[in-house]
Amino acid sequence: MTATEIYESVTNGGASDFAEVVAVLNRYRPWCLLGGLAVNCFVEPVYTVDVDLVVVAANLGWIGTELENAEGFA
Repeated sequence: MTATEIYESVTNGGASDFAEVVAVLNRYRPWCLLGGLAVNCFVEPVYTVDVDLVVVAANLGWIGTELENAEGFA
């Protein structure tokens, strides 16, 4: 199983949601992924459902607005 397949099965479709979040964050760079999901890039997949992110505080309003308006994030 790939890391994406594991994350999809553990979170019941969370990889698709995470991809949407990443798309929004990429529009408001810079941002950084930390924690278990970041570690998955370098080791065997870690079973975790939390996401640790760092974003520029000045962009929080824009990011929040986009996520609130994104399909499936109500």
